[in-house]
Amino acid sequence: MKAQKHAADQKSYQTKTPAERAGAIRKVCVPGNCDRRLMWIIVEAAATDAERKQLTAMAEAALKADDRALEAQDQVKGQTDRKRFAETLDQQLLNRGLNPDAVTAAGPANKTLRIRAFFCSRQFAHDFDTGPARAAGFTRMECSNGLATITVDF
Repeated sequence: MKAQKHAADQKSYQTKTPAERAGAIRKVCVPGNCDRRLMWIIVEAAATDAERKQLTAMAEAALKADDRALEAQDQVKGQTDRKRFAETLDQQLLNRGLNPDAVTAAGPANKTLRIRAFFCSRQFAHDFDTGPARAAGFTRMECSNGLATITVDF
C-alpha cells in the first residue's frame, strides 16, 4: 500500500515542470511542519541530475529550517512544562502543610527550580527527589529560607 502511494505520488510530480516541483518543495516543507516523505518524493521525480541537485539543496535547506523551528517549539514547550511543574510542586507542598512562599521556574529557559520557604535546609535539599524535576528539564534547584540558599545541580 505504501509502495503504491509512493509510486503514485512520484508519478504525479514527474508530470510537473521543474518550477512546479521547486514550488512544491517550498509548500510541503514549511518550517515547523515539514512533510519529509513527500519532499524526497519530489526530489526523486526530478527530470535531470542538475534539477535533482537543485531540489536536494532546496530540500536540505528546508530541513535545516524545519529542525530549527521544531527545536524552538520544543524549547518553548519545555519552558511551559517547567512552569507547570513548579506550579504543581507549589500546590503539593501546600497540600502537605509546608506553606512555601513561592515555587517558580526561573533562569535561562526556566531551568532553575526556585523554592522560597521556611523549611529550606540542607536536609530538605538532600531529601528532595530530583528525578521528576530532572525529567521536566530542570538542571538546578535553589531553595532559600531567607537566611541561606541551598543550591543543588542535577
